[in-house]
Amino acid sequence: MSESAVLRVAGLPIRLWLAAAAPGLAAGVRALEHAESAYRREAAALAVRLGEELVPRPGLPAEARRTTLSVRRGLHRGRPLPEDQSARLKRIAPELSPCLDRMLALSADVGRREERVRALLAEEHDRLLAAPWHLLHEVPGGRACLPPEVVADIERRLSGGEPWTSKRMRRRSDYLWRMIARGAAKTTPRTWLGHVCLIPVAPTGPGLSVNGQVAVDWTENVQARRHDLARSGKALDPGHLLALTPLHRMEGDRLRIWTTDPASADHRLLTYRMRYAAALGPVVEALRGGTRPVADLEPAAPPGFVGRLVELGVLEVSAPLRQRPGRWTATTPEHGAADTGFVDVYRRAAGAFTADLADLQHAVEQYRRLSLLVDADAGGRASRLRERIGPRPRPVMDVFAEEIAARVEEGELDKRTPPDHGWPVPSRTGSGYARLLGLLAAAPGWDVTEAMLDAAGAPRARLDWPVDCVVRPLPSGGWALDNLAPAAVLDARFVETLRRLHGTVPSAEAYRDFLAELDRITGIPSVELLMPPMVEQAANAVRRPRYTSAWTGDPDPRHYGTAWAEGGARYLPLGELTVHSEDGRAVVCHAGAPVRICTHVTRTPLVPWSVLTAILCADSPQHAANVRRLRRSLTAFPGQAHVPRITVAGSLVVSAAQWRLPSAELAADGDLAGFRTLTRLRDRLGLPRWVFVAGASGYRPLACDLDSVRALRVIEQVLKAGGEELTVTEMLPAADELSVSDHGGGQVAAEVLLRLPHAMPPTELAALAAQVSAGST
Repeated sequence: MSESAVLRVAGLPIRLWLAAAAPGLAAGVRALEHAESAYRREAAALAVRLGEELVPRPGLPAEARRTTLSVRRGLHRGRPLPEDQSARLKRIAPELSPCLDRMLALSADVGRREERVRALLAEEHDRLLAAPWHLLHEVPGGRACLPPEVVADIERRLSGGEPWTSKRMRRRSDYLWRMIARGAAKTTPRTWLGHVCLIPVAPTGPGLSVNGQVAVDWTENVQARRHDLARSGKALDPGHLLALTPLHRMEGDRLRIWTTDPASADHRLLTYRMRYAAALGPVVEALRGGTRPVADLEPAAPPGFVGRLVELGVLEVSAPLRQRPGRWTATTPEHGAADTGFVDVYRRAAGAFTADLADLQHAVEQYRRLSLLVDADAGGRASRLRERIGPRPRPVMDVFAEEIAARVEEGELDKRTPPDHGWPVPSRTGSGYARLLGLLAAAPGWDVTEAMLDAAGAPRARLDWPVDCVVRPLPSGGWALDNLAPAAVLDARFVETLRRLHGTVPSAEAYRDFLAELDRITGIPSVELLMPPMVEQAANAVRRPRYTSAWTGDPDPRHYGTAWAEGGARYLPLGELTVHSEDGRAVVCHAGAPVRICTHVTRTPLVPWSVLTAILCADSPQHAANVRRLRRSLTAFPGQAHVPRITVAGSLVVSAAQWRLPSAELAADGDLAGFRTLTRLRDRLGLPRWVFVAGASGYRPLACDLDSVRALRVIEQVLKAGGEELTVTEMLPAADELSVSDHGGGQVAAEVLLRLPHAMPPTELAALAAQVSAGST
């Protein structure tokens, strides 16, 4: 299943981000810290001598005693020694002259170093203001990383003679540096900030590099377009399509509707109970099987009735998806797309991904065992859902309605929590996961071995369903794990374009063959669950290839990709699906026959679709391939301020080294004091130069170069979000360890999305998945 892989590369070379560093300033601050430490040590020693030798001296005049005590207090506090006090002390105790001269020299050295550092800091502040603008002009696609309105605003201000020192331009400079950090240190595809390449997988071959050929796809924002059409519900285009919002059920003589407010920015859940009267009934019946043109419905309905249903969100209106497919070109635009919508950037790459895939697969299987241990310890809501799913078939929407009502009563629907990627604290003493943590903390290398997992009782986790793992190769060997998910999920948005640009995507074709063979062997068809976009910022994430011959959920499939718009698949309304329990598993059926629900989408579904997904995918073999992301290890060890790098099977880094810093330790008055505080923390804790920083939750970490004054701004940005702690995580690989190069631009951050298992044909894997599904393995 691993003949091809997807290479995700940062849109900007790492050197642009590193240009914000000031190694000379950092070295100067460290030298100042060392000089001041030396002075404090000498001062403390001299203060002790004064207290032991001079203060008790008999016959010491009162004034001399006062001078001695004053000098002694200042030395204990590490204050600079004034020359006049030194001179008076020499007259009182000439034997201390050599020591006092050394103190004056050390004090003067500290003063000179501090003055020099202050000058360097002022120069660095001035340099950093204009630097990002010029850096973005040095590389192809640099200006395209910026919104056109930002580029136009900066150009207008510069042409008008406005200096970078103005308040507005300082803010623009800070924004440009943030864009450079996002575009150089992170690889998640996003406009010109992150690119996608198709690469071969081979046992041996040359290293990977990205050349100058670029293809740029533009796709409209489907969610924004739907909202615009809904707001103009009273003036519908006759050619547009209408669909009944898929989350609905009959309750006696009323129709229950669950939808989100089309005019709400916070996706507020709306629930309607509408009388199934003469006007509504024909509309519902006409749309029961899918979409219909506006022209088919409006004439038979009361004037304005259809438009009002659209405005309420009961009916959804859509127009054909607008796209501009890209072609390979050697030229890079100077500006990003001016139209609202989404841009995906594709690049050609040379070389191949070469690695010991058997070793990687073994490590991934051990990681899945670890995830199963955590799940077994945590338990979850699945038990409550299973209580609703009994041995007798029930309409899926009945179970959905009960679960929604229960969560509303418990106040759970309104909760908005960031994703949790932490190692949890064991919920049960003596659980397998608790035993594993004890073994791990006692091990010298913080490596989760197969023997540890055996001792903790972790079940075996052979790959019986294809998975995609995203890894970053490390120069010392091994990989840093970024993500692990069921196959064809993480690359779903890009496959159609990659096929158009390259002719074929071997890993996608193998996965399609796998599903087709699995359907044939089991006699159970795979059905794609299409969920409409709910967030405008991520509406492009719903796009995906068509791997199945049927779908359910959203009646209008045209916005999910070209293959869906071309037709050829059968629509199964949610209202026709049932669910029941059989041999301890939830079974979803259509017309009395089992179906296998799949969903190939990168985004985690939001309420209310998250509730529906939990029901339909309760025992889906695809859903079972999901594993926890255990990025943050500090959460499992609340009493520790530092947890080293954690690996699995000796080769797969699953949690980079992390440090917990109380915000109070970072408090400082001014940039010089802040930079010195940061330097002391680096030296005391052994922090690497390149890290990611985040709040206590670890959510949305920001890249941070601790040799740069920009580090102070990044930390300030994180601390503004609140919280008493800062989480610092090492960057893996480090910025000077990147192995992928861009044409003429230098090294770029990169990660590889690879499909596993690597050496099993699709038909063989389908036979294994069928056996597991039947409970015969």
